[in-house]
Amino acid sequence: PGGDETKNWKRKAQMLQEQRTQRARAKMFACPLEQCVNREGHDDVPANIPYHVFDIVEYLRPMVAQTVGLFRLAGEKSSIDSCRRSLDQGERICFQDLAKPHCAADVLKIWLRSLPE
Repeated sequence: PGGDETKNWKRKAQMLQEQRTQRARAKMFACPLEQCVNREGHDDVPANIPYHVFDIVEYLRPMVAQTVGLFRLAGEKSSIDSCRRSLDQGERICFQDLAKPHCAADVLKIWLRSLPE
């Protein structure tokens, strides 16, 4: 009886450690640039560009000239926090779904500030 409980506990501990490792690999904020660039499964993104940076720039490019204060005015905190959580979980975001382009600009600024280098 005690042996089965120990095996189950060890299995659960190993599973939790694997989940933590996967989350750490997916993390985009406050991680080295090399780690952000070397992601698999994003064939539509040029080499050596983190996929979220590419997605943000592609989304913002047509709006730069006509959006007042794009990088100066703040976006909605709840949208920014949601984007940040999603990116740190390895999800790819459709920035077109955001209410304002300022949110995407803020996510990019926060990511750049979080780089450890």
